[in-house]
Amino acid sequence: GPVRPAPPPHPAAAPTHGPGAPSVAARIAAAVGEWSEEEASPGPLGSFGIVFGATGAPVARGLDIRRTSSRLPVLAPGFGAQGATLRDAGRLFPGARHRILASVSRAITAAGPERAAATIETFTTDLADGWNAAEEERTCPVKPDQAPARG
Repeated sequence: GPVRPAPPPHPAAAPTHGPGAPSVAARIAAAVGEWSEEEASPGPLGSFGIVFGATGAPVARGLDIRRTSSRLPVLAPGFGAQGATLRDAGRLFPGARHRILASVSRAITAAGPERAAATIETFTTDLADGWNAAEEERTCPVKPDQAPARG
């Protein structure tokens, strides 16, 4: 039969051109975010999401979650046993508290049945503290004890 030309690549897979151009991760997140925006699922989050590891330093790698759809859920493995701390979640994924699923399954499993509940409680506290600290830092970047002395 006739040979069909290959379909054009999705815009998210196009190469990055020049400084200031969105990263591949940012373009993929934008495309998946569009799918979540277009679907008619109830609730604040869409059914389409992305996976971005917390140990991959999302902002440093060009994925600023604040610039993606507010309906885009993000599964974030890498917390706990893999090295990222839950207290850093707000810094790693700024402004996305309601849509990050921070995975700590390996650390909970390693804790064993006797310590699983206590480990989950500790992780819950650490995560809340991390989000609260990040939000406080954004609203009040200079802490009172760091303010310059008045003459």
